[in-house]
Amino acid sequence: MSHENTDYHQEELFTWWRSALLLVIILCVGAKFVAARNRAVCFYFKYASLFLSYIVFGVLFIPVLALKPGSPKNAWWLIKYGKYLQLPLFGIGVKRKGCPYPDGPCVIVCNHQSALDSVVMMHEEIWPGDCVVIMKNTMKYAGPFGLCLVLAGTIFVNRKNSASAKEMMRSAADAIQENKYRVWIFPEGTRKLSSKGKLEEHFLPFKKGAFNLAVMAQVPIVPVVFSSQEKFFSVQRHIFEPGETTATILPAVSTEGMTLEDVPRLTDEVRTKMLEAFTSH
Repeated sequence: MSHENTDYHQEELFTWWRSALLLVIILCVGAKFVAARNRAVCFYFKYASLFLSYIVFGVLFIPVLALKPGSPKNAWWLIKYGKYLQLPLFGIGVKRKGCPYPDGPCVIVCNHQSALDSVVMMHEEIWPGDCVVIMKNTMKYAGPFGLCLVLAGTIFVNRKNSASAKEMMRSAADAIQENKYRVWIFPEGTRKLSSKGKLEEHFLPFKKGAFNLAVMAQVPIVPVVFSSQEKFFSVQRHIFEPGETTATILPAVSTEGMTLEDVPRLTDEVRTKMLEAFTSH
């Protein structure tokens, strides 16, 4: 090949590379421009980033968590990850007020608004320690993060199989009594602000599983109320902005001497107290 042809091909390659680079720059600038002016694009970009941050956590920390598989102590890593990465990245501030957690095992029930609740609950001032979370069975298969949940001792419940769910609750009650664990449950069962339907009530109806568990284990229920996120997070209005949320720990509710027949009344009582705290923020 002649020297002239070589120069020609090098110049052609350089021109193609320069055009490709220019196209990438234009696309990046254009995406940023659209995101800055299109609320929906901006919202879904941030929302995807939130879920990506959990995948990243899984990839980074699975080897560490595997050293103590099934231990609630593994939550320490997620607390630090949230403190130094997730909360600053999304501009979420967290405050705590109310009562201290009681000593010993208990069942913690908390209102559930959005995927941000996972970041808030793992804040070092909110997470009670020696605590495991009860979650729906499908979360077990959430990629690397699902494996992290398994390694952190998460209790998974199959809501579609009532017999399996009841058996899991009995096993959870035994674990609470034997290991003195605290258990964190979202009794609404789903995220209110992540629903695309219009919901008028502040809380969804409470499922009775958490209250059955507390009565079976004869441990107190600790209501935790997260303040409204609607000013800075909303799926319907495509809002995902920096904001601050407050976690209020209410006085523990004793279940001593109660039976499963008392669960409906207990559920209504706790839900009423939590609604009053939520609306008073």
